[in-house]
Amino acid sequence: MYCPNCGTNVGDANFCPNCGQKVKVEKPQEPEKAVDVKSQNIISRDELKKQVSEKPKKKHGCLISLLVFFGLAAVVGIGANLGASVSTLEDAYLQIDHAQATKEHCEEIAAYMDDYLEAAGYFPLGYSVEWIGYYKYVEDYEFEDWQSWGLGGYYSYSANLSTGEMANGRVQCYWGEGETPTIVNLNIETATTENPIVEYSDEAISACFGAYTQMAESLLESSGK
Repeated sequence: MYCPNCGTNVGDANFCPNCGQKVKVEKPQEPEKAVDVKSQNIISRDELKKQVSEKPKKKHGCLISLLVFFGLAAVVGIGANLGASVSTLEDAYLQIDHAQATKEHCEEIAAYMDDYLEAAGYFPLGYSVEWIGYYKYVEDYEFEDWQSWGLGGYYSYSANLSTGEMANGRVQCYWGEGETPTIVNLNIETATTENPIVEYSDEAISACFGAYTQMAESLLESSGK
């Protein structure tokens, strides 16, 4: 089975491991597109504070909310964002999401992947980068369900190549001092073929979610909760 959003082969999975799109749905749902970092909108810090302080409610219009999250994230850096106090583990995940999803970080991922692909003989013509985290699911799913799926903790990267193929992959980075991005997996794909450059593994995806969760738990603990 292939993801209706990005075309990745998902096998029997309920969610696409590349972009997070739900594959097996009980009701029609508009596909979510990865954010084009070249057309990112900026939203004020006051809006960010309001978004983080309010407990998320489940409702439709998820795509609009996701775009708002990315706009909010663009104005806050990791240091400032993770320094804020949180009262629940859900808030901690969202704080990390805001810090990770900045326009600057998405562009850094794109630049890193462009260099990697060019060194391998591929030439990207355009790209999209998206942080995959709890904010993608907060509007439509229960927190406990999302946790059980273990989805999040990496950037989703896609690029059109000069050969007509597409590069799809995941990249992990939390932008600590001296830290460089780590490619979790990377495929060169057409509609019918898939050439793995960095092999996919469930263990690697689980490790991404584990690191993401550990950071959220540490943030909550540091807030005295």
